[in-house]
Amino acid sequence: MLVKNNIIPKHHVVTIHAEATIKEAKQKLDESGYRCIPVIDDRGKYQGMLFRSRIESHENECFRSRKTPNDNRKITKFLDNMDTFVFEET
Repeated sequence: MLVKNNIIPKHHVVTIHAEATIKEAKQKLDESGYRCIPVIDDRGKYQGMLFRSRIESHENECFRSRKTPNDNRKITKFLDNMDTFVFEET
């Protein structure tokens, strides 16, 4: 099966802006029901993927070290697959 047969139109893709906070990202992930969403910049350029598990790992690490997670922190630290692309013909 080709990827192009399963592509969602760009205007239907749930994304989040690169300047968003962890709090905004958790809300967007909860609302969408996805485990990850693409992150875009001001020009709509792909910056990477934000995975719920990365945020949860960070929060768990904070709790283990007896620190309070900062939900106002920018999401850019948590991005994965910043140079990954999927071509329609794959």
